[in-house]
Amino acid sequence: MARRNVLVLACGALAREVLAIVRRAGWEHVEVRCLPASLHSAPQEIPRAVARELEALAGRYEHVFVAYADCGTVGALDRVLAAHGAERLEGAHCYRRLVYLAQTDDAELRARAEDAARRLGLEFVHRPTGYGDLLPTLTRFVDGARAA
Repeated sequence: MARRNVLVLACGALAREVLAIVRRAGWEHVEVRCLPASLHSAPQEIPRAVARELEALAGRYEHVFVAYADCGTVGALDRVLAAHGAERLEGAHCYRRLVYLAQTDDAELRARAEDAARRLGLEFVHRPTGYGDLLPTLTRFVDGARAA
C-alpha cells in the first residue's frame, strides 16, 4: 500500500461525499479525517478545531487539504491554514442558503424551515430526500432477524 502522504481534513457534514470521492478515485495515499458537523452551529470554533487537529498531525503529511469553505469564520480559518501550509475549498462562505432536506412531506416543518431562512436572510431550498438508505437497511436487518 502506498504511503498516505495526503490528508483531507473534512467537515463531518461532507464525510460521506469526501470518502466516496477518495474511494472512487482509488487514492490509497489519501487519508480522510473529519471534524464534527456540529461545528457549523458555532463557526467561531472551526478555526480552533482545525488548528488543534493540524497541530496534532504536524509533520505526518506532505500535503493537507481542508474541506471547509470560510463557513462564517470571517477569515480566521484562512489564517490557520496559512500557518500550516494547507489549502481549503474555494468560496468565502457556505451559508448562502438554507437547504431543507425533508424526509417527510410535512407542511408545518417546511413552513418552520422557510421562516428560519427568512429570519436568517437566506435563500430557501427544499429538497425532498425521503428516508434514503434507512428503509432498505432496516428492511434487510429486520428480514435477517426474522429469518434467524
